[in-house]
Amino acid sequence: MDLEKIENEILEIVETVEKVEKVETVEKVENLTEIEQNIEQMNETVKSIAEHQAQTFAEVKEIHKLYHNNFARQIKNMQEEIEKYREIESNRIFDGILTEFAKFYNDNTKLLETLANEVSKANFTYMFDELLQILEVYGVLPFKSEIGDKRNVKYCKIIKKIPTEDATLHDTIAKSCNTAFYAENRTLVRENVEIYIKNTENTEN
Repeated sequence: MDLEKIENEILEIVETVEKVEKVETVEKVENLTEIEQNIEQMNETVKSIAEHQAQTFAEVKEIHKLYHNNFARQIKNMQEEIEKYREIESNRIFDGILTEFAKFYNDNTKLLETLANEVSKANFTYMFDELLQILEVYGVLPFKSEIGDKRNVKYCKIIKKIPTEDATLHDTIAKSCNTAFYAENRTLVRENVEIYIKNTENTEN
């Protein structure tokens, strides 16, 4: 066999192998590029899904917030309506203005003591009596303690405590400063009172 011919065949084989390797390398590069592109596309898809989920969650959260606020507002309005009907039913809807009438009575009846003119005094007395009658029409009644009475916890407000050695005077009225007013079981204006308090210092020593 001719040596030159053998060398040529070997060269052809080598060239063929190189071509095959080159083709395989190109295919590998192309495959790798395709894989990278697929991975990048998957990342973009995942990112898009995450953004969509975040947007959806934010929208759901906002809808829930609006629904909750609206629902709470409706509940509050319903409660206010129910309370309004209850107040009308029990006449409490007038408590505010009736309380103001009662305070007006207390603030101004003290002026009677300063009036020297008997006619003016009589006119003002008549006016205050009329005011008491108006309050009574709406179920508001006066309450005023007498000196020595036991303090009424519901209607009286202590503004001063006076020590005493007499145990029988403990928690009794020393002075009444105004008139209390109440409607049924509701106190509209409390009576400011000074009371006697048993002095316990001597008994303890």
